[in-house]
Amino acid sequence: MPIQDVYKFTGQGDDRRIVAGRIESGSISVGDGVVFLPSNKCSMIKSIEQFNVKKKEKVSAGFCPGFTLQEQIYVGRGEVMCKVDEKQPYVSSKFMANIFWMGKIPMLTGKEYKLKLATVSVPIKLQKVIKVMDASNLSTSGKQKIERHDVAECIIRCNDEIAFDLAADIEATGRFVIVDKYDIAGGGIITEYIESDEHG
Repeated sequence: MPIQDVYKFTGQGDDRRIVAGRIESGSISVGDGVVFLPSNKCSMIKSIEQFNVKKKEKVSAGFCPGFTLQEQIYVGRGEVMCKVDEKQPYVSSKFMANIFWMGKIPMLTGKEYKLKLATVSVPIKLQKVIKVMDASNLSTSGKQKIERHDVAECIIRCNDEIAFDLAADIEATGRFVIVDKYDIAGGGIITEYIESDEHG
């Protein structure tokens, strides 16, 4: 579950911190151990909170609940909550992706863009173009820029580590959009995990 927000209550002795978001896969129950990625902070589900509905002990994919935790930890928007005993998302600052570019100005290596994936927003750079396919005639080339209507296989480097899945496994946490200044200029899917190196 990518975290959408954390709500804090202070009135009338109510000191709850409610972690809210949309569950994208699986299910979660009161008492389950959870880990938040990429921070790697752990806690346990204390309660499931929903507005004006009967208390639940378990919720599953598709629901947008809130949770209180047994141990109060600081987590925020953009982290992904996972059950500790299940397969975890990847955490890295690099990944292989297929990108479709719609921007009037080509996507260039070394230029900074913003990537939005689930609830995280992070600065990125196009590190390397593996190959570019011209959608109009299906020809491929090794040029190091992605022009309008091109589809490219490339390596993306983020300024910080983020949690993600391969699009083939969980689409909601494996697809993204790319913003150039204020415009959505491209979109893509993550196809392969690449381990972070000493430069991030």
